[in-house]
Amino acid sequence: MSTPLSAEAASSEPAPPRVGARFIVLFTLATLGIWMAINTPAMVTLALRVGDVDPTGKNTSYSMVSGIGTLIAVIANPLFGRLSDRTISRFGMRRPWMIIGILGTAVGAVIVGLSTGLTGVIVGWVLMQAFANAAIASTFAVMGDQVPEEQQGLMGGLAGMTSGGSVVLGTFFVQLFPTQPLLQMGIPVAAALIFFALFAAQLKDRRLNKAERPDFSAKEFAGTFWINPRRAPDFAWFLLSLFLICIGIGVVSTYLVYFLEDRLNIAAADLASAAFRANLVLMAVNTAVSFLSGYVSDRLGRRKPLFALAAVLVTAGITLMVLGGSMPWLYAGIALVGAGYGSLSGIYLSFAMATLPNSTNVARDLGLVNVALTLPFSLVPFAAPAALAIGHGSNYTALFLISGALSLLGWPVLARIRKVR
Repeated sequence: MSTPLSAEAASSEPAPPRVGARFIVLFTLATLGIWMAINTPAMVTLALRVGDVDPTGKNTSYSMVSGIGTLIAVIANPLFGRLSDRTISRFGMRRPWMIIGILGTAVGAVIVGLSTGLTGVIVGWVLMQAFANAAIASTFAVMGDQVPEEQQGLMGGLAGMTSGGSVVLGTFFVQLFPTQPLLQMGIPVAAALIFFALFAAQLKDRRLNKAERPDFSAKEFAGTFWINPRRAPDFAWFLLSLFLICIGIGVVSTYLVYFLEDRLNIAAADLASAAFRANLVLMAVNTAVSFLSGYVSDRLGRRKPLFALAAVLVTAGITLMVLGGSMPWLYAGIALVGAGYGSLSGIYLSFAMATLPNSTNVARDLGLVNVALTLPFSLVPFAAPAALAIGHGSNYTALFLISGALSLLGWPVLARIRKVR
């Protein structure tokens, strides 16, 4: 039996009962569906669509569309989390936003798939990012509402596993219909609609009394993006550690293609296949380790060691990629990065749950976790040129090693967290 993960005295609220196999399976399918619906275009389909509608300016246009989408995601996740936390619908707190989120995502996917111009692609992608994050925020909040602490590692591991697996599965669907963008966009979303319908139908959703409804205003929402370290020190240190570790992962994900081309001198004709194989290694290892990480953390009753291991593995993998200088070394390095990413993915949700300041703003606070997780991927393209400009030419050694050092700093930050072992 696992030992307690938190050093706090037991909460005045009774712990939820253990969830059964049906809940676990349907929750896993729902997370797989929403990750597939948003990750497939983010990794593959969106770039293809931008290339279709703006072939001559696709590089600049894709950067713009991707950047706008990421900004919308950063805002939408905590916003819909706030709304979910104060919903008093007779259908529950989370279910309405799950349904609204997945339906809005479907509308956006249709617009992206049918658009013949860049404006339509932008509008559709903005809708997809906004509403997919409504579904993500409300679905993960269910985990905080209904999953006891001793099962949160397992559930977080499954959620992390589905994130990596969704890219592989979504790419498979894209390859089935190489010239039909509506099907490329629509099939992953259709799967998500089915999975969400099944999960929502069986969900015994949390109900909120009007008297317990949290305040909400423009000032309150602005405060969503700030956590007072003095009032919630453990949560603040956790967010910082997560942010730092993800910097290295963000650099590898963002600059992999250019690293292959400029540092390893992969020919243009072979670049796409080399990048696909490298990403496949990254995601395959990530998917396998995510589930294992969540399971092991539940059995040990500890989160910190596996989070620290994530920082070490990411840094070691980046170092191996840079110093190896060949494809075999790159594959070995990126496998280590994938293992670190998986170790983090499998437990970051359960770690977050154990450090949340209170139970009244679960979805809002999980939105902040999502910001810490995704913000490095947005900031890397803006900060990387300074590192690349060190010395002469494109200094990938400096960029990758600096990012690895920052990821490693996520380890000592964990020592500041008192609640979680």
